[in-house]
Amino acid sequence: MRARAFHADLLVTEFSAPTVFAFSGSDETGTFSHRFTFEKIENRTRVTRTVNFDLSLGQYIFYLMMLNRVRLPVAKKALEKLKERLEKQ
Repeated sequence: MRARAFHADLLVTEFSAPTVFAFSGSDETGTFSHRFTFEKIENRTRVTRTVNFDLSLGQYIFYLMMLNRVRLPVAKKALEKLKERLEKQ
């Protein structure tokens, strides 16, 4: 299976270290925003991710087609990288 690359224009919309990071963007699947909150619980950090999309019907169908093959693996890899960086600090 051939990998599909997505190129997006991103804008950081909120940054309040060490508890909040948010950004918005747009790509061929539509416009979206992501917000991450970090909550210290004992010796761990809970990461909550909220995602919002603004998609046309065609973009929504395209998104669903790419969800399992592209979006979820990319999201998982990004969260693993985030975890790795946070654990180094």
